[in-house]
Amino acid sequence: MRIGLIADVHSHVEELASALTVLRKCGVDQVLSLGDTCDAFAPAEWSSEVTAMLDQCGAIGVWGNHDYTLCREITDDIRERFSAQTLDWMSQMQPSLQIEDCYFSHRAADIDPHDIAGLWSIEEAGIDLHRRAMAGFQYASQPRHFIGHFHQWAVATPTGQGDWQGESPIHLNCDVKHFVVIDAVFNGCCATFDTESGRLDPLRFETPQGGRRSF
Repeated sequence: MRIGLIADVHSHVEELASALTVLRKCGVDQVLSLGDTCDAFAPAEWSSEVTAMLDQCGAIGVWGNHDYTLCREITDDIRERFSAQTLDWMSQMQPSLQIEDCYFSHRAADIDPHDIAGLWSIEEAGIDLHRRAMAGFQYASQPRHFIGHFHQWAVATPTGQGDWQGESPIHLNCDVKHFVVIDAVFNGCCATFDTESGRLDPLRFETPQGGRRSF
């Protein structure tokens, strides 16, 4: 199975359209979002466009810290701002997903996705990816973990963090556990992962001049 991975769209419509075009050309079987697909702090109409595109391609996904309030514990204010179509699609987002021997979540598997404060926590001393990976491996037994959230490419194994920063494909062999961070769609990034061969291909595309950032 070839999975198209997108992370941290943050309601960026043009960037998502570009990412989906790239993934369509790659012939992916399933598009999967690693959270922060929509952004509760962005204009609501952007979310309507984003969810319409993802609904059309049959995407699945998990929630993140920026879109949790569009998926669960929805307030009256959110219902007033966002369309019923957006909230209906976002309600399908899951805390995590498991496909074959892969685990997908917005942050590491040990972080409770229902704890919004935990989802928002910031590591002030920087990302200790190896520590995050080891905690995640203890929580979920799958050998391949994929997350978003950090808006960068990175990989770690039980022996430490690797030097890989999305510059080339890598193979995630099942005999070694891998913890992979997928860079953000708003940065012009997405990826494909082949569950049979274990090959992860980082992909890049042009973003609008000047770009935008998360909210």
